[in-house]
Formats: sequence, structure tokens, C-alpha cells
Amino acid sequence: MKRFNTLLILCVSVFLLMSSCNPNRSSSTRGDDGNLKGKITISGAFALYPMAVKWAEEFEKIHPHVKINISAGGAGKGMADALSGMSTWVCSPKR
Repeated sequence: MKRFNTLLILCVSVFLLMSSCNPNRSSSTRGDDGNLKGKITISGAFALYPMAVKWAEEFEKIHPHVKINISAGGAGKGMADALSGMSTWVCSPKR
């Protein structure tokens, strides 16, 4: 269990570091009118794709100036996309 916690902390730290260094990330997340704007890219597991689509539909109703792109290529592809800066979020059912 201790090894799992260490690995989890390491993975989260690497993800946060990589996502904070994404050169494609906009410095502004709010438009002139104060509403959220921008693009979110989600990549990951096929099993979580339906849930991600439902979440994106509901989020876009509340924030119409935010575009959410979702691709399901597997958990491994999601992690690879996140580490390369191609994805903002990863859907992974694995621990």
C-alpha cells in the first residue's frame, strides 16, 4: 500500500508539472464579459467516454464559450496525450 501511495503521488506530481508547462494553454480563462472561454481536451479510456460526453454536454450548457473535445483511445493513449501536452484531462479507470 505504501508503494501504491508513493506511485500515486509521483504520477499526480508529474501530471501537474506537465500540465502547468503546456505552451498551448491560454493565459486567460475569462472573456471580456467575465464568462469562461477556451478549450478543454479530454482523452482516455473507452469505458469512461459516455460519462465524459454527458459531463461535457452539461458543462457547455452552463459555459457556452468553452469548447470540449473528447477522444477515447484507451487509458494509455490518454496518459501519452497528457504528457505530450495534447490533452488537458485524462479519463483513466486504472489506479
